[in-house]
Amino acid sequence: MWDPNIPYNNLPQIPEAKLETRKVLKALPSARAILAELDRAAKQTVNPSLFISAMHLFEAQASSEIENIITTTDELFTAASQKSTTVSTYTTAATKETLRYKEALTEGTEAIRQRPLTANAAKDICSTIHGYDVRIRDTPGIYIRDTTRNTRRYTPPEGKAVIEQKLGDWEKFIHSANIDPLLIMAAAHYQFEAIHPFSDGNGRTGRIINLLILKEHKLLSEPVLFLSKHIIKHKNRYYDLLLNVTKENDW
Repeated sequence: MWDPNIPYNNLPQIPEAKLETRKVLKALPSARAILAELDRAAKQTVNPSLFISAMHLFEAQASSEIENIITTTDELFTAASQKSTTVSTYTTAATKETLRYKEALTEGTEAIRQRPLTANAAKDICSTIHGYDVRIRDTPGIYIRDTTRNTRRYTPPEGKAVIEQKLGDWEKFIHSANIDPLLIMAAAHYQFEAIHPFSDGNGRTGRIINLLILKEHKLLSEPVLFLSKHIIKHKNRYYDLLLNVTKENDW
């Protein structure tokens, strides 16, 4: 049984058989068609590398904003165009952190050209976002707070061995699930956020992983899907839907 006040060490593995509901299967063809159209548009831009870089900056800005790390577009693009020594001297802490998100997305994209997405890759992504080497959580006390009621909304699993085992199962699912890659992305996103393997940065790391899964499964040639702006617009519903999987097994 799940209790928001107790570490969810019994977090189950992803039930692959429950994901392919009639409603979901009917939605998949149009979603894949839209992704294919986006992929073609990205390839046909006059300067694809410039377009991809700009999209990564916009995604970095929006994804960071979800975590209340706020920077303006002018600050971000100005800092991105400067040399690293100038950036470290004059830009705000929020802008530096947002630029590190963009760097993590770029590095993650390059990494999966060479090898599959792994739990270690997630650790590398989170480390780049923070600018220091992060580790799997091994201390208690981490929980998600309901800011409206000032109560615990969710308490993730605790214990390094437990978290590592669940990350291993998560990694296997990404590569072995016999379902549409879009479903793999969605289910893996919930599971990663539910495991919550790091003390901080799980949301941003998970949103980068979404894009890398689409690239690894060849639904996008480059990670140019701009998801985080949509999440900002529907933030409360996004969190409620994630929690409904935990509370009601509502995949």
